[in-house]
Amino acid sequence: MIQRLQSLYLLFAALLVVLFLVLGEAWREVVGAIYPWLTPTSLALGGLTALLALMSIFFYKDRKNQAKVARVAQVVNLALVGVLVGCLVALGMNEEAAGLIPTSLYLTLLLPIAAYAFLLLAKRGIDKDIALVRSMDRLR
Repeated sequence: MIQRLQSLYLLFAALLVVLFLVLGEAWREVVGAIYPWLTPTSLALGGLTALLALMSIFFYKDRKNQAKVARVAQVVNLALVGVLVGCLVALGMNEEAAGLIPTSLYLTLLLPIAAYAFLLLAKRGIDKDIALVRSMDRLR
């Protein structure tokens, strides 16, 4: 079974995003009070990333579709990280709220970033599998 390692990477990415959604209480309380749109946006992007990563695991028989779904999960996760970093930068520029940023925000921000790294590793593994199958088909 070629897909085992990529499936683990995709599962770890989904778990990290779900863990961010569960532990992201500081984001909803501190930043959500200033930017009320952040909570539904982060929940939607995080949920979509986790769903796409889990969906991609079950496309192991169709590697091209699995690669497409994993790529879309990467883009959605990158959008989530971009929104979160943008909010942190905006909070840092706000003089009143600059002192209110807890360190838990930075720690929970590492979860979607690590999930992106796992999605990247999974995508690379899927691409290697596609190349391996192509080379085997050429040998036949």
